[in-house]
Amino acid sequence: SYVKTVFDVRDIPVENLPYLGLFANMIGLVDTQNYSYGELFNEVNLETGGISFSVSGYSKIQNPDEFALVAEMRGKAFDHKTKELLSLMSEMLYTSDFSDEKRLKEILGELKSRMQARMTGAGHSLALMRAGSYYSEATWTDDKIKGLDFYRFITGILSDFEEKKEECISKLDEVRSFILHKCRVLYDFT
Repeated sequence: SYVKTVFDVRDIPVENLPYLGLFANMIGLVDTQNYSYGELFNEVNLETGGISFSVSGYSKIQNPDEFALVAEMRGKAFDHKTKELLSLMSEMLYTSDFSDEKRLKEILGELKSRMQARMTGAGHSLALMRAGSYYSEATWTDDKIKGLDFYRFITGILSDFEEKKEECISKLDEVRSFILHKCRVLYDFT
């Protein structure tokens, strides 16, 4: 079974775009109501073929300035494990606990390190995204969620973590509430 849940987030407030990117990077890496993040990792790997969360912008070919911004949660499992897959996806989406400050700082540090490595190995991609952000709203949005602007957002939080951690945790919960609004969701089961 393949499950895709799509959330229309095109009207997310601009100031929450980087938090949307951070939210996408944290799902599955934090404790939930019933699992520590280590137990969750093991459970996902035992019961499913994987669960992922991403944010993507899709431009229209006829009008590149018109685009849809969506958050997507995808999962796959054997048919007899579909119930477990859906349960784990729900657990991650609804009960992820962003309030563990130590874990938040670890994830931010890992994310910063991964982005630095990406800049070293494929800096041209980020440069292209940054240049395109001046001409395209879709590319500007991508930059806020996963580009150079997002990298600066991450390093800004880390540089003054004690001052910014509470706001970050609050914004992550706000983004989750925004995403989970019932009018935003589309399910695809295969």
